[in-house]
Amino acid sequence: MANKAKVTKEMIVAEGLELIRENGEEKLNVRNLAARLGCSTQPVMYCYPTVGKLRKDILEKANEFHTAFLTQGLIPGVDIIIGIGINYIRFAEEERNLFRFIFLSDEAQSSGIAELITSDESRELLRPVIDSRRISESDAGDILEALFAAFHGYAMLIAYNMMPYDKRQCKKQLERIYRGVISGIYEENRQITMSL
Repeated sequence: MANKAKVTKEMIVAEGLELIRENGEEKLNVRNLAARLGCSTQPVMYCYPTVGKLRKDILEKANEFHTAFLTQGLIPGVDIIIGIGINYIRFAEEERNLFRFIFLSDEAQSSGIAELITSDESRELLRPVIDSRRISESDAGDILEALFAAFHGYAMLIAYNMMPYDKRQCKKQLERIYRGVISGIYEENRQITMSL
């Protein structure tokens, strides 16, 4: 058995993340973690006197893993948002337990879609859309909001086995939503211009 000097917070968090990926967050407890680490519960409890702090640290690591997953295989350009959407949905299919932990656990403190849309990362992500479509940042935010609602909805349905994952179908529907929102924005802007 490992002593508490050999078991680090990083090891505990990494093992906790794997435990959730494999078995779901309901199996996350000190006893199960200690068994996976090959130690008694003492080193785990020494590093993490409260399970709440442990879960928050695991959630932070899970969010890093999720962010890296979203950018796998992307080619920068106009369709990058669709690519991220497909990866988001694929994450729900391939990492169901982790998806549920990230988005539905008590620790999942999402700041909301408004902060996501106005973040520096999102503005950078939207830059090719703004430049190529000649639309405002506000309109690009509307596009991202509509697409986020769509791909999060798909991901939730897939994560809870309410819908099978079909990459081609998801891509087709996201592209339709994308084109529809852009068309709607162009039409609204045209009507505003005509009324001036």
